[in-house]
Amino acid sequence: MTENEDASRPYRHDGTDRRMHNVDARTLRSLAHPLRIRLLNTLREFGPATASKLGERLGESSGATSYHLRQLA
Repeated sequence: MTENEDASRPYRHDGTDRRMHNVDARTLRSLAHPLRIRLLNTLREFGPATASKLGERLGESSGATSYHLRQLA
């Protein structure tokens, strides 16, 4: 991305310097489940993890975490 392209992206209205991003319907649907949000937050906080490790941390089965990770991929 060039400097001009970066400068043309709108900033958030809450005063932070984080940029807003346009997302499509598929992306929004992938974030519609609460467990998926929890998975993303856990991965952001602790870094890479297996479905089993995420299941332990979140009190969910590895099958559930594996399924929802695939939906996010």
